[in-house]
Amino acid sequence: MLYFPVHVLLIIALAVAVFAFGLVAELLIFFDKPMERALDRALDPFPFRPRWWVTWSELRHERAGDPEFYRARIGERLGRKKPTDTKAFFRFHTYRGIGARGLLDVAAEHGWQLDPDKKLRPLRQADLARKARQAT
Repeated sequence: MLYFPVHVLLIIALAVAVFAFGLVAELLIFFDKPMERALDRALDPFPFRPRWWVTWSELRHERAGDPEFYRARIGERLGRKKPTDTKAFFRFHTYRGIGARGLLDVAAEHGWQLDPDKKLRPLRQADLARKARQAT
């Protein structure tokens, strides 16, 4: 007498859970790129982010072996700097796919170098200074 109604309720609850999960998954897949960009923008400013933790887009590019993603992101950030800005810093998660040497290569293309006044900590962050222009 109790066996059948309980199982009917369990089957209905399972069907509703599967339907809800499918609906949420469909929305996540549909809004995949905008959500990844929003998540990246929301989590980038936090300094307490662990070194091993990456966002979905970073993980996808790392797994695919795509260092151009990191190079483009660093180049874009350095390109947005005003000519009056003389200092910049990058946390480890922004250059972990290309390493500190790759960061310095991209920075050199944009006229930046390691900041000589700051302590070198490549596994935490890289501090950069704009190269002094030589008079011609």
